[in-house]
Amino acid sequence: MIKFDATSDEFLADRTGVFRAMRDQTPVYRSPDGTSMRLTRYDDVVTAALDWETFSSAILGENPPLEILNLLDPSPHTDLRGNLSLAYSPHRILALEPEIRSIAQLLIEELKSSNSADIIHQFIRPFTTRVMGLLLGFSDEQATLCQNLTDAALLSNDGVTPFAALIQELVADHRANPKDDLLSALLTLGDTEGVALSESALLAFCWGIILGNNCTAMDSIANGIYLLAQSPTQWQELADNPSLIPQAFEEMMRCGPPTHSSERVTTKEVELHGVKIPAGTLIYLMWGAASLDERKFDNPDRFDIHRQGGHHLALGWGHHLCIGAALARLEARVVFEELLAAFPQVAIEGRPERIPSAWQWGLESLTLAFHPVTQQPTQEERT
Repeated sequence: MIKFDATSDEFLADRTGVFRAMRDQTPVYRSPDGTSMRLTRYDDVVTAALDWETFSSAILGENPPLEILNLLDPSPHTDLRGNLSLAYSPHRILALEPEIRSIAQLLIEELKSSNSADIIHQFIRPFTTRVMGLLLGFSDEQATLCQNLTDAALLSNDGVTPFAALIQELVADHRANPKDDLLSALLTLGDTEGVALSESALLAFCWGIILGNNCTAMDSIANGIYLLAQSPTQWQELADNPSLIPQAFEEMMRCGPPTHSSERVTTKEVELHGVKIPAGTLIYLMWGAASLDERKFDNPDRFDIHRQGGHHLALGWGHHLCIGAALARLEARVVFEELLAAFPQVAIEGRPERIPSAWQWGLESLTLAFHPVTQQPTQEERT
């Protein structure tokens, strides 16, 4: 009998095997205590993600205490996402690329002074923290405080509460001293677009941005580096041909998504694979399991940067497709372009440590040994 526990040693050691068994034997997996069910096959997860009238995101009810985008159904979700997108636009994100690249380059220069480093703590974590601060207009000290609060919140399973006072303080500062950043743009939507965000929506969105960079973006990049480092040939190929990086990152997300699942609740009784799912059942859409489904992907457990066809579900699906997808892809592209250029050869040292988490698929540590590119002598130096 399969017993799913994302924090167990069995799962941490063989995630793909556990997911395969769930898809094959119990595609509608019922928790041992009977309080929830999990969908693990690709087509089932996609269908549920698109059918919001049956599989509702409003797990906290129609009037949640915070207007959290991921916990709203249309039309409240559609309206709020549209308003947020007026400020959080692809144009704003892409305009940050030079500064994001500068952050990556400075951190990589620090790595070059050593033969090896814990790539999580010495590169990825400070990188995503500083990018979050850049986006929202926080100082490095404020961004670091947000990262520390993120760590504490994840350990205590208390999401928004530790951030409420800090975000309110930062909002007040931005109101008094507007800047050219996302938070200031959100605060001035009423003046520029005729749309004013509620305090609840603003707090929830800022929390989402902070968590998205300090956790999911960090885990996405870390998982990608780990997958690639286990395949020196593919690492070298990307170093030689950086134009393949965007495609390769999609494969990294398929094989190593930052989260296991998202929650829904059924609004009526549903029958799937002969299993009756009562109305009011908490459902987990298992993005990670679905993206490894052999019914959708050929040889799905194989990491292949040249893979074509099929869409991974690491960024969600349907109207809840991650609003931060453009930033996640930009950060990853910059990281891999700079990291591979600096270190075309790496080797994993020791045993990487996974974070035991019910929802997060991330690495606590990953030590790489690397050899920076030797700078070619200038003409003057050669003569």
